[in-house]
Amino acid sequence: MQVFISADIEGISGITDWSQATKGQPEHATFARRMSDEVQAAINGAKAAGANRIVVRDAHGSGDNLDDARLDKDVEIIRRYNGHPDHMMFGLTKDFDAALLVGYHAAAAAGGNPLAHTLSSRSIHRITINGTAASEFLLSAYMASEKGVPVVFVSGDARLGEEVVATQGDIVFAPTFRAEGSTVSHVHPEEACRRIEAGVKETLSRSHEPIRLPRRFEVEIEYRDHKMAYRMQFYPGAKRKDPMTIAFSSKDFEQVKTFLVFAA
Repeated sequence: MQVFISADIEGISGITDWSQATKGQPEHATFARRMSDEVQAAINGAKAAGANRIVVRDAHGSGDNLDDARLDKDVEIIRRYNGHPDHMMFGLTKDFDAALLVGYHAAAAAGGNPLAHTLSSRSIHRITINGTAASEFLLSAYMASEKGVPVVFVSGDARLGEEVVATQGDIVFAPTFRAEGSTVSHVHPEEACRRIEAGVKETLSRSHEPIRLPRRFEVEIEYRDHKMAYRMQFYPGAKRKDPMTIAFSSKDFEQVKTFLVFAA
């Protein structure tokens, strides 16, 4: 069994502030270790379920956060970004049997996480697809589905869990915290790891189907700065809907991914 893990940081246990998620800030090292430990918990669960190849994509920020000394020596790690449209799922191919998303978080403007965002916390207020707020979970699940690979497990904040269950109920979700405004109530990091390991082991014992891709994608990006919307309207096929928002429509998810790489 081949398993792909995409790891983010804004959904790990105890994270509350951007300084903890930002490389070079004093607290980043602590939370990068927690991120690594939660990924290792997923690795443990995958191996217990019979995985014989595991690839880990460091998908947060610069893509260079994981402490590989805390991970099993036989896993492959993918670091940094190169502009490829697969973005947080870069490295996933149709050869994988399942994808796991660790440390993911609520969508931009969704609440439920003080660090909620989609792709860019600085420039984007909200992204919608077919009228629904798009999270990085949804985008990653679509990218996996495009290759015929099911996302079978997700961990992160409780608000994201609501979206995961509503999107595809057989995905196992492991909650690591819940938030009200800037206040976070979280489980102990060791309990988060226990939940992740158990959830991954359980979900990989069952068969899953990929999330169904929409027949057409109506994408809107609402920026925080009208100057960004003005500039991005010149992307081929994009239109400015209002001073802060651009729209893009396609039946081809490959085109949508490419648009998001440039526009977000």
